[in-house]
Amino acid sequence: MERGKLWRGAFGGNVRLLELNSAGLTEELAAEDPTWEQHYARGGPGTQAHLDWAELQAAFRTADQALKAAFQEAPDWDRPTLNPAVGAEQPLEQVLAFLFMHECYHLGQIGLIRKLHGLPGAI
Repeated sequence: MERGKLWRGAFGGNVRLLELNSAGLTEELAAEDPTWEQHYARGGPGTQAHLDWAELQAAFRTADQALKAAFQEAPDWDRPTLNPAVGAEQPLEQVLAFLFMHECYHLGQIGLIRKLHGLPGAI
């Protein structure tokens, strides 16, 4: 399978995962409870966002279209690319694999939020 198509499908599946996990979550439910902040904040309070819940979902879907185009045009999957998470260069595809894992991690958090609010499982 062509690499761009593989990654397009993987990230495209995450768009569907967000749609399923976000069903029934309102802005109010998606906001972080301050009592959780002390345990899960990383470098900041996590209580404010520059986008509301609906805008965040729309931005996620919009980014998916840009990713599709980039994956189809990637000329060299082995090109050294800075991975900001580790502060070192890695092959482009390895950086992409990390970003995919990171995105999956946060989508899983949305699934957990559903459960904490008593919403039925979506997946």
